[in-house]
Amino acid sequence: MIKSSHKFYNALSFLYPVIDVFIGAHKKRLISHANALPGLNLLEIGVGNGSCLKLYKDKVITAIDSSEGMLAEAKIKNGEGVQFIQMDGEKLDFSDAAFDIAVMCHVLAVTSNPDRMLTEAFRVLKPKGYLLILNHFTPDNFIGFIDRGFKPFARLLKFRSEFYFKDLDTSNYTIVNNLKCGKLGYFKLIILQKP
Repeated sequence: MIKSSHKFYNALSFLYPVIDVFIGAHKKRLISHANALPGLNLLEIGVGNGSCLKLYKDKVITAIDSSEGMLAEAKIKNGEGVQFIQMDGEKLDFSDAAFDIAVMCHVLAVTSNPDRMLTEAFRVLKPKGYLLILNHFTPDNFIGFIDRGFKPFARLLKFRSEFYFKDLDTSNYTIVNNLKCGKLGYFKLIILQKP
């Protein structure tokens, strides 16, 4: 993650219920798409407080986060049935081809090396496996100017406000779907597949 961001998110884990008010509907949409995909074993990278994990159906869930505070919140919310592991999404400690589905929900803009995280997800996905990404992506409209102006403050909050999908290396994947979430195309749900 961006340097020391796991400590930052440990300290702010209590605020995530407020954040979920704004992004909860998008997370539910992501999970609905994940539930419709074939495959049993699902890895959620950057699970945060795990507020929507109970919405997954018929999946064996492994949830990781680098923040022990977030994982503690997620365990309280979800109890049994999910394997929680403290782990860096850029250095996954799983064997190759271990998962049918991987999920990244608002994590790519806070990690130190997004392309490394995408590469690691590719490695641990089975052939024909899916990666679902939910994130803000700076659009080519007035919001782009806002994102650029917000950059100094965003650094304090340990994330990139100006963040473009086109800058990510997804060349190993096939883009299955690119869906707008909410108004103005600021949040997107992108579904990728490993060949």
